Amino acid sequence: MTVHGAVADELAATAIRLDHVQERIVALATALQDDLQRVIGGADVHEPSVNGVLQNTPAAIDLLCARRTELGRAMDALVGVYASLPPLTLDASPGSAAARHRSPRAVPSAQPGKSTVKGVVPTRTDASAARQSPRR
Repeated sequence: MTVHGAVADELAATAIRLDHVQERIVALATALQDDLQRVIGGADVHEPSVNGVLQNTPAAIDLLCARRTELGRAMDALVGVYASLPPLTLDASPGSAAARHRSPRAVPSAQPGKSTVKGVVPTRTDASAARQSPRR
């Protein structure tokens, strides 16, 4: 595996972890919102509140938000590392893997700013946008 591939793999793994953390934040925040709506509407009057209405949810959200920030910074750093790598050169001598395979070709993307070339890591703008808008 090349250095480019190793950095790209780490970037992909970090993006998956970031997406997972974001999904957990949204799930906890949604549950917290539901709990607070019950309090606002007075529906919690007859419910037992041994651990309190909010329980540990706010602390869990705080920790997850801190983790999301760490992962976002790690993604930015990895994109910077990938961008600073020298261009990947393949041996095009007869019989080499590069000579047997064609170069990847760009395909028009349905989303502006998104690369569809296989093996190309998204730009800093693409990575930041991916972190800011959770998949649904």
